[in-house]
Amino acid sequence: MVRGSHFSNEFKDLMEKIFTNNGSERLTLEQIKEHPFYNGKATDYHQEFIKNVLMESQEKGEKP
Repeated sequence: MVRGSHFSNEFKDLMEKIFTNNGSERLTLEQIKEHPFYNGKATDYHQEFIKNVLMESQEKGEKP
């Protein structure tokens, strides 16, 4: 679970859905782009951060 009062509920929800241990519940890239946080509320900085996290996990052989 993402913790911290400085994170929005939409951001926490997105991170939990990206990094869930259950692969069948994990969001696809298309679903991430459609998520309320990413699609409309995320600044360019937030989108770049999410993109970098996903790319780093892929390089490590993890599944986003």
